[in-house]
Amino acid sequence: MDTADKLAAAIFAAAKCSAMSDHEPNSYLDRYDEFIRLMKERKEASKKPMEIPDEFLEKLKKKRRR
Repeated sequence: MDTADKLAAAIFAAAKCSAMSDHEPNSYLDRYDEFIRLMKERKEASKKPMEIPDEFLEKLKKKRRR
């Protein structure tokens, strides 16, 4: 997690708390932790190969045959 990711999480946390009129200090920290967790999950998911359902592949093969 680099500095830009941490800064983005802090900005998103402040914006979300402001939009919800939730100005408790712990709310900001909770939202920050939430955005950091989501960013880590997104990066991990982007490293995994995408699984393509067999039904889709079969339909694609049929279209190519036409």
